[in-house]
Amino acid sequence: MASVNEAHRVLSDPGRRAMYDLGLREPVAVPSWSVDHAAPLDGMDDDDSDVDFAPMAGWKHRLPAWSILLLGSLFTVFLVTAYASSGRGTSTTTLPPADGLLAIGSCVLERSGGVVEEITCGGRRDGVVMALIQVGDRCPTGTDGLRRRDADGYACITRA
Repeated sequence: MASVNEAHRVLSDPGRRAMYDLGLREPVAVPSWSVDHAAPLDGMDDDDSDVDFAPMAGWKHRLPAWSILLLGSLFTVFLVTAYASSGRGTSTTTLPPADGLLAIGSCVLERSGGVVEEITCGGRRDGVVMALIQVGDRCPTGTDGLRRRDADGYACITRA
């Protein structure tokens, strides 16, 4: 009865079953290197001390020098690229001056009587022009139509 229980214990555990199946094969010559006893695998009892695990030949748990140099170079390139694109340093972006003619994207201030006037985008503004329409046309949804100071028609703006 003990041998039946042992057979059931081995065959019901996939890890033990695999080890049993390996034991059925013909012996293979094993290279001679030092064997470290590994910790028990998940699901195996501590009494499975008859199984030895050997580390890979030549592996000493460290990175080769060439891989350290490669990783260092990649990290340096990453830092230089991140710093260059961070916006630090000199800025070449300048705001266009207000020329008095409204265009899509112009910043505007609302004057008395619902008239809009173009201003420089760097300061206080009431909105940005999204469309320019003629008298009788409708502004797109989400915009307000205000009279243009520079020409006939309306400027459709989004409020800032």
